[in-house]
This record gives sequence, structure tokens and C-alpha cells, in this order.
Amino acid sequence: MGAAANLIGQSFGLLFVLCRKGSSERGAALWLCRCACGKEIDATTGTLRFFGKDSCGCDSERRQKAKVYVGRTFGRLTIESVEFDERKRARFICRCSCGVRKTIRASRVLAGSVLSCGCLRRGDLIGNLGARTWGVGGEDQLLVEQR
Repeated sequence: MGAAANLIGQSFGLLFVLCRKGSSERGAALWLCRCACGKEIDATTGTLRFFGKDSCGCDSERRQKAKVYVGRTFGRLTIESVEFDERKRARFICRCSCGVRKTIRASRVLAGSVLSCGCLRRGDLIGNLGARTWGVGGEDQLLVEQR
């Protein structure tokens, strides 16, 4: 085999390469890596560069926890599925009761800072003019009260 690439100081997802630790049983370069959660693991060059090892496994637990929310409703938003962005942050794909489908950062939904696709805010803008109904696809209709 040729000389191993120097991976010290490089990041692979949540893993940061600290130092070379020697060789694996098969002779591959073995690296000591620290995960963002603080756990240290050993990984070969191949698992880091070619097979996508990007955490100690802590993110798989986080992914499972996020999936628990599928089907639950927060305000007007019902969680349909979960995805993760490039920084491993959970994002909920939500369906609002008005029919609009939107992707929202999970932390904002769980904190209660986002309760709708924006239709609640649009409804508040008309205030005393009347009531608002929400149609499928985000089409709004204004119902003016008869006095």
C-alpha cells in the first residue's frame, strides 16, 4: 500500500481527526477522531473518506428521536416527515391546517415559536375587518362581517 494521506485537522461531518493512531488489523491507516458530542473513536481512512463515516453514532440516536414527532400536531402544523440539513439539524416537513406544506427547523416548532405556515400572521393583519378562511394551496379568502 502507498503512504497514507494526512487527515490530521480535517473534519468529516461531526468527526474531527486528532491524530494517527497506527494501523488497523488489515493495515489501513487508523485515526483517532473526536465527535462533536465529545466521544472519541477510531476510524480508518477508508471509512472516513469513502464510506461516509461522519459521526460516532450519536446522530443516529438524534435522528430516531426526531422521528417520534411524525404525525403530531403543534399549533396548526402537523409533522409529516423529518429530514436533516448539511449541518445535521432536524427539519420538519409540515402540513398546515390551511393546506400549505412547508419545511421548518424542528427546534422552532418544538419551542413553539412557529405555529403555522404564516397564515396565522396573515390572518392577524386583517384584525377587525372580518374573519379569514384558508383554502387549499394557500389561497386566502376574506369574509367581511355583515353589520
